[in-house]
Parts: sequence; C-alpha cells; structure tokens
Amino acid sequence: MDQLHTAIIQKTNRHEKQYYFKMYTTIFIFSALIICSWFFFTGRTFISQGDGILQHYPALIYYAEYLKSIVRSLFLDHQLIVPNWDFSIGEGSDILATLHYYVIGDPFAFFSVFIPTRYMYLYYELIILLRLYLAGIAFSCLCFQTGQRNQYGILAGSMTYVFCYWALHNIVSHPYFLNPMLYMPMLIIGIEKILKKERPYVFIFSVLLSAVSNFYFFYMLVFITVIYVIVRMITSYRNDLKVIVFQVFRIGMASVLGVLLSSVILFPIFYTFISDTRMTSEHVIHLFYPLSYYSSLPAHFLTSGSDYWMCMGFSAPVLPAVFLLFHKKKQYLPLKILFFICVLIALFPFLGHAMNGFSYVTNRWSWAFALLCAYILSAMWPSLMQLKHKELTFLIMLSLVYFIACILLEYSRKSGVFTAIIFVLFFLLLSPIEKEARLSFAGKQKIALLLVITSIFSNSFWTYSSEGDNYAADGMQTSQMKNEYLSIDAAAVNQTAQAEEINNFWRFSGGNDLHCNGGFKTGLSSTSFYWTLSNPNIADFRKEISINEGVAFNYLGYDARTALIALASVLYYVMPEQETSPIPYGFNHINTVDVNHKNLQAAINSMKKELQTETLTEEQIKALENAYSESFSVYRNDIPLPLAYTYNNVLSEETWNNLTAAEKQEAMLQAVYLKDYASVSDCKKSELNLINQKIDYTIIAENEGISLQENAFFVTAPNSSVTLEFDGLSNSETYLSIHNLSFTGKPEYDLYFKDAKDNPHSLYSKTLWNAESYSNKEAMRKEKRFWKQNLRTELNLISSIGVNNNLTYDTEEYSWYNDRHDFILNMGYSDDKITSITISFSDIGIYSFDSLEVICQPMEHYVAQISELRKDVMENVIIGTDSVTGTITLDKPKVLCFSIPYSIGWSAKVDGEETPLYQANTMYMGIPLNAGEHVISLQYATPFLKEGFYVSCASLFLLIIYVIMSERKKHIQ
Repeated sequence: MDQLHTAIIQKTNRHEKQYYFKMYTTIFIFSALIICSWFFFTGRTFISQGDGILQHYPALIYYAEYLKSIVRSLFLDHQLIVPNWDFSIGEGSDILATLHYYVIGDPFAFFSVFIPTRYMYLYYELIILLRLYLAGIAFSCLCFQTGQRNQYGILAGSMTYVFCYWALHNIVSHPYFLNPMLYMPMLIIGIEKILKKERPYVFIFSVLLSAVSNFYFFYMLVFITVIYVIVRMITSYRNDLKVIVFQVFRIGMASVLGVLLSSVILFPIFYTFISDTRMTSEHVIHLFYPLSYYSSLPAHFLTSGSDYWMCMGFSAPVLPAVFLLFHKKKQYLPLKILFFICVLIALFPFLGHAMNGFSYVTNRWSWAFALLCAYILSAMWPSLMQLKHKELTFLIMLSLVYFIACILLEYSRKSGVFTAIIFVLFFLLLSPIEKEARLSFAGKQKIALLLVITSIFSNSFWTYSSEGDNYAADGMQTSQMKNEYLSIDAAAVNQTAQAEEINNFWRFSGGNDLHCNGGFKTGLSSTSFYWTLSNPNIADFRKEISINEGVAFNYLGYDARTALIALASVLYYVMPEQETSPIPYGFNHINTVDVNHKNLQAAINSMKKELQTETLTEEQIKALENAYSESFSVYRNDIPLPLAYTYNNVLSEETWNNLTAAEKQEAMLQAVYLKDYASVSDCKKSELNLINQKIDYTIIAENEGISLQENAFFVTAPNSSVTLEFDGLSNSETYLSIHNLSFTGKPEYDLYFKDAKDNPHSLYSKTLWNAESYSNKEAMRKEKRFWKQNLRTELNLISSIGVNNNLTYDTEEYSWYNDRHDFILNMGYSDDKITSITISFSDIGIYSFDSLEVICQPMEHYVAQISELRKDVMENVIIGTDSVTGTITLDKPKVLCFSIPYSIGWSAKVDGEETPLYQANTMYMGIPLNAGEHVISLQYATPFLKEGFYVSCASLFLLIIYVIMSERKKHIQ
C-alpha cells in the first residue's frame, strides 16, 4: 500500500509539473513577444552597434565556418584537422584563446554549424531567447528541488528572474552574459541532490558546462557556489561537524572531477587569463563608491539602469517580498544571510573587485542577486497571498518609505520608480480587494501573477522605448544585417588586392577610423584587433614604443608611424576619403572604392520612383551621395616587407632598454632585439645611426582657459588649447611625445572657491558666482556633491599641414585602465617643414607630465634600411594550417625575423632540426641562422591544449568507472 501511495503521489507531481511547464512556456513566449516588440516594431535586431557587430556576431559566424571546416576535413579528407591559429585575428592569434570568451565552449553557439550565414542573425537572436527560456526552466526546477510547491509563486519568480534588468540589458549588450543565469540554478540543484545523498551527476555536469562555456563567469560561479555551500552547511548542520566535513568532501570531489573533465579548454584558457595584460594592471580600489552610485541603488532595485554593472530591475512585488522575508522572525535564515551578503558585496568596491577576479571594480555578479531575489519572491508568495492586517500595514508603510527615499535621493528620482511603486501598492491591496470582490484564492493569485508580468513589461518599456533609455535603438537594423557584416574598409582593401592579384602574404592597416576586426571579418590579416583576451607580448610592445592608445585589447594600427607599419608587413593602408589623419611615408594612393555603390544606386532608383521621374537633378543626386556613398582611399606600400625578413645586427637587452620609444622605432630598422639570446657581438647604441631630433618650441595659449605651470597644464574651460610653434625638419615625420602624462579632473564648483592655483587667470570668483543663474548654480553644486573622477579625457591635435590626431587618456578610475602614461602622436609626414601643433584639452582639470617633446624623424635613410631588410628573405613561403614553411639562402649569418606575434605555442625547425625560437623586438619572432641554404618550418599548437586533453580523457575514464560501480551497487541493493 505504501508503494502504491508513493507511486500515486509521484504520478500526480509529474502531471502537475507537466502542466506547470506548459503554462511557463506559454507565458514566456507571450512575455518575450511583448518585451521584444520594441525591436520588431522599429526594425532592430538584438545585435548591438558596439560589441555586437564588432565581436559577438562575427565570432558566431566565424565559429560556424570553423566547425564546418573541421567536419569537411573529417568526412572529405578523412582527417581530423582542428586549426589552432589564424592570421586574420589581428596580426595573428590563437583561435581558442581569442574566441572562447565569446563562442568556443558555449553549447548554444555550437549548433551554429547547421545555420547558413545569411540566417545567422536570426539564430543569434533565437539563442538569446533560448538562454532565457532555459534559465527560467532551471529556476523552476530549483524551486521544485528545494520544496517550493506554489506554482503561481514559482512562475512569478521565474518571470522576474529571466526578465530582470541584467537580462534586458544583455539581450543587446553581451548575449553570453546570460549563460550564468542558467548554470547557477543547475549548480545549486546539483548541490541539493548531493546533500540528499543522490547521485552527483547533475553537479558534475553543471561544473563541466560552466567551466568550458566561459572561464570569466566560471570564476564567479565558483565564488558564489562556495558562499552558498558555506551558508547551507552553517544553517543546516551547525552542530554536526562530522556531517559538514562529509558533505563538503562529497561536493568538493564532484567539483574537482567536473573541473578536470573541462581541462581540454580550461588549461589553455587559464594560461591565457593569467597572462592577459588586464590581469596585471593595477586599479585604484576606493573604500566606497561615488555618492551617485549609492543614490541610484534604490531606484535600480525596481527599474532600469545600472552603475558599475549593478543590474537589478526586478519586478515590483520583489520589494514587499524582501520586506516580508525580514519581517518573519526565526524563519528563512539562509535566504536572509545570502541577501545580506549580496548587499554587502554591492556596497563595497573591494568586494566587487574580488568578484571580478581582483581586476577592475564591477558588479557583473549581479545576475546571482537576481536569482536570490526571484527565489525570495517565490518563497514568500504563499505568505504574500495571505497577508494579515499587521503584515499588510507593515509592508505598505515600508513601501512608502522606499518611495519617499527614491524621491529624496537625486539619482533615484526616475519615472520608472513611480510606475513600480504603483504596482507594489496594487499588489499589496489585493488582500483587502479579495474580500470585497469575493475573489477565489486562485483568482487572486492569477491577478497577482498578471501584476508581476505587467511590472516586467513596464521595466522593458523604460529600458527599450524612446521614452526611457531607448536601448532598443542600439540594435543593428534588420535591413543592415545582409550587408553590414563585412567591414567596409576591409572590403575596399580586399577588392583592390583582388584586382592586383596579390598572391604573397600581406597585411593592411589604417587610421583612427579603421573598423575593428575588419580583417577577421574578411579573412585578411590586419593591424586591427578588438577581443577581450589578447597576446600580452603585443601589448608590451605597443607600450614600449608609446603607441597612441589606452585600451590594451583594442587597437587599430600603429598611428601611421612608417617604421612600425613596415615592420608589420603592411602592404595596404586604407582611410575614408575625407580623412585627415596621417598617412605613412612611402604609401601612394592607388584606388578609391565606393563600397556602398549598390545601396546608393538603390536609393537613386527609389527616389526616382517616389518622385515619378526618369531623371534626378544634380542637387538630388549629390544629396543621395552624401547620405549613402562611403568611399575609401587605398594606399599601397612601395617597398613592403614580407612575412619574414632578415637582420645583420642584434641588440643586447641592455642597449634595448636604454633606448627611448622613438629610438627603438628607428633602431628596429637597423638591428633586432632577441630576448634571452646571448649574441657573440651585440650592436651597441653608438653603432646605430639614430638621426631623430628633438625640436625646440614655444608655447602659446590660445585662450585664457589654460595655463602652463611647472610641467602641468591647468585647464579651467573645456576645449581650451595651446599651440606649440617650432622650426621642424623637412622630409620628416613629426611626433609629439608626452612622457608620464596624468590627469586630475576638477568640478567647476571648485574653481570658484578653491585654490587660486587652479584658477590662474581669475576666470572664476565669488563675484561671478553670484552672477550665475540659480539653475547653473544648482547644476554645479550637484556635480560637486556627486563628483567622481573622470574616467577618460581627450587631447585633440592638429598640425600646421592639417593632419589631425587625438589621444584618449584613461585614468586609474577607468575599468580598462592599463597603466599607460607615455605616448607618441604622429602629426604626419611632410616634404616641407611642419611648424606648429595645436593641442585642445577636452575637460577641466590638471594635465601634468614629465616632458613634452616635439620629435622629427627624417626619412632620408628609410628606403635603404628597408631594402637591407628585404635583401635576404624567406622564399617559397607556404602558410598552412598552424604552419609556415619556406626556404632561405644566406651568404653570412643573419637573424630571420617573422612578423608573427610571439607565442610559446610556436616551435621552429631549421633543416629538420628543432631550433630555439626567440622573442624578437618584444612582439615578433626570430631565428638566428648561419650562412647557407636552409629549410625553415614553423608549427603552432595552443599552449597546454594537449595536456588538458589528456587530463580530460583520464577524468572521463574515472567518471565512467564511478558510474559503472555506482549503478552496479544500486542494482545489487
């Protein structure tokens, strides 16, 4: 009878869950359609105009083609060929290390292999919604696993969870940021099963899936899982240390097995992470956040918006649910502790710093807070549906206090808050209304659930609509997706190269408007790179030569500095037709390409049809050309260097380190620096023919908003400027060199009342303050009250020949600060003398520096130096899958330098014998060779991939043995 009773209960529960998941699916589809309608009605996609089109979408398309190439080689060539390196990722990069952060390991991205490229944008959107749907399924299963039974409450919690602001924001911003919303509930379910002495398979699989999907979020998942286990042990087994040790041991062993199974991806990615430049950059960690952050937190709890990635935006009933949780004494202790821990982490920057792998301060763990708050809503739901009079009064009073606090706090005074508080009050007033209207308990719950969903719709309105944050407008237009995947400047270069029938290896570069990852999208090698994980050797090199950039993982080129462009084997240089940034010496204009010609022609035909005419006037055609035409000028290097060229001389480490950035640039045309190479006869600095010159100048302030005091510009008016006048050199590139630049911003209020040193021309005074309008005074007081240091500032420069350049300087407060303070800005090449550089400073504050120099680099020896590097080069070059081979004949010992970014994954053979491969000029690779004929072979393998594969295989073997033994034991029992 007991077995029959148990079977009946199990069958009933199964039917109830089936009904629940049908209801959940229906509500999810309906809600998703309403929430995403802002995109549908405006013809937008989920692919953002920023990282979406530059990184996420190209990565998905690349990954699909990558997987297809593996399948083709397996079935057509009967070989398993898995490429590890691709020259189209910047100047060349590891595929796994670069793309794991976006697609490799993500189970949702894997099935892109079956999707044609023309439909990929639809698949991109589909898997975003699928991630959210499955996150809600996982949340529901967690509720059932932990004893929640009220299906309306679980539905309310699941909708709150999957459509919180973290989800609404990352639908457009970073789609893979949604993955931890799925993995965290799965991990907790796995832990709960282990605690109930069930099989650990769910937990092992969840750990494996989390680890291979994204190492960045895996770190956070581990951190949060550890917190959960500690709280669970303390609150459930506080007086039984033996049980705690036993349970922790079981969870720990399952965790280790899951991690070891993921080693094939985890080992190489862990190596990449610890090598990444962002992990080594030191960030300023304040004791507290800026006042504006705390002022905004109450509003952000229930509506759109975030600061430092503290994304909440929960449905309105979460507020009374949290209040009720803490009103119930001696109950729900684990939830209270976890909520307190989350609030604590949110309040202090150091804890956000710790949650982000001790990198920059951010709250990208806030999806876990969403999980907790949604669960609290589900847990409190039965009580919220049966509130006593005192409880109702208590919740209404606290809700009104919250509302008043939002009104009083400057950054919480948002329209969305007013909407949210109305939903809160309606939700709470259901209890008295129920009695008056004689609603059934089920009817009351349905209305309450409807209020939850409507509250979510309200948040989506304030997030996506033009009346709110207008975030939907950040999505690419659907009509663009058929032709916007290819970078237009890269397409112009590709078209030119095809016309010239270039067969040798080459790269392209460009100015400040070069499209990020353009080469990646077209299969061309370029100097453009924008991916989260980057080769640290490239970042070190660019820092050594003071390249004009701030973010180490996002760079475009070499600021048109001729020597650097040449050493990178650049053949083509591309710029918008009207661009005024510098062009490298020795590059001549060969083509102008209108890459948008088809769209222009379509627009002309459309206008003819609209006006019902056969011809358009010149003015009408000109207007359409201005709107639709996108023309690019393509320049060709007259004397390009190939992929591998040779040096006669070697620089010692001491000599290299004693050179300035400008001197290193010139020295690399004459000798190569090989790290850790003991040369018989090193080239000394005195033996180098360094002819760059520092030029004396005078400074003229263009207005009274700026002054120079003790190696610092004091700027008291935005966009103030100074001009450096000098007598430059002809036939030279001219640079502005800034050493040890730093910036401290100032609120405008301080200029009226602080140290006169900050206001040298007395442009601000108490008398002038009294003359200001009330609104201006209030704006300045608000800026002062909520002051936080500038994240970035800009210096805009223009030379006497009309060449523009700009420097974006990142302060220590910036998330991606990488400790760059030395910069060389190229102000252009000219046959005649450049005689002035005007610098405009964008922000009020103090711009200090150790030195500000004008440097001229004569080009008189450049052609001869490049010709010498081209004299003996590798021939018969074949670039295969993860390999480069060729031959070279030398009449004396030389160093063969490859313009391939250095990585320990590369190995070399000379004439079939393994030989050391040195780090050349910090960034590239070099092999010392003796005189004679040589066959050169380079081979690449992702570092630690092989070791990780062996560990994964061994771990899988152990898991299989464990499963067999466990099932056999179960069968015997």
